[in-house]
Amino acid sequence: MTSGKNITKLIKKNKIKLKKKISLNDIIKFSKLVNDKHRLHFDKKFSKKKGFSNIVVQGLYLSSLCSAFIFKIFGNNMIIIDQKFTYSKPVYVEETVNITNNLRLLDKRFKIYEINFLIKVKKILTSQGKIIVKFI
Repeated sequence: MTSGKNITKLIKKNKIKLKKKISLNDIIKFSKLVNDKHRLHFDKKFSKKKGFSNIVVQGLYLSSLCSAFIFKIFGNNMIIIDQKFTYSKPVYVEETVNITNNLRLLDKRFKIYEINFLIKVKKILTSQGKIIVKFI
């Protein structure tokens, strides 16, 4: 079992980042998965009529990328016990998001960590959030 100290070293040493270009296919699959039928997520003409420049990526999709990031790094050694995200600017289909994180120990005894995420397109902050995980 990896100690909390080793987890922090892993994050700091590797400066783990996630970069992903979001395709229309990604958004359509996600919409079907969560039964999100809002036209902003598949109809460019509708999105433009509502003041957006392209099809809008779901905020929940961006949050799910962060959740997947946690599993990619920690596998079955962590469970998510809380999360919160805010979405300040839209992300559009065919844009590339850059996700960075910062890990900090909240409770050594119970092995609880907070991972803060920044989600940017180019250098513009579009979303941010945190996920609280427990090392199991």
